[in-house]
Amino acid sequence: MNEIKKELLAADLIILASPVYMHNVTGDMKNFIDRLAYWSHLLRLVGKYGIVISVSSTNGNFFVKQYLNTVSDYWGIDIIGNIEYRENEDLNILEYRQLISRIVECFRENNILI
Repeated sequence: MNEIKKELLAADLIILASPVYMHNVTGDMKNFIDRLAYWSHLLRLVGKYGIVISVSSTNGNFFVKQYLNTVSDYWGIDIIGNIEYRENEDLNILEYRQLISRIVECFRENNILI
């Protein structure tokens, strides 16, 4: 966990992404958030930009997006974009490129140089 904390503190952009499990984040993402819950009192990530990505095969993206945005706000992360992806199949290379383009567009829309 210490290595992850160092990486977060060194990052310019933090992407919080999770598939939707019963209209919530995965257990691993929840454990990650809970392990860093005390950072909400320290605002260790103030000044960092963030993007939230939720992935589902049907629905529930809204709940995951809302939760990850709230956690990001508590940590001091400035969310510059939210991406919801719904698909029943694995992403192909074209869809990966489109997803990356959407992330880059979040920067452009907020006048952040990349």
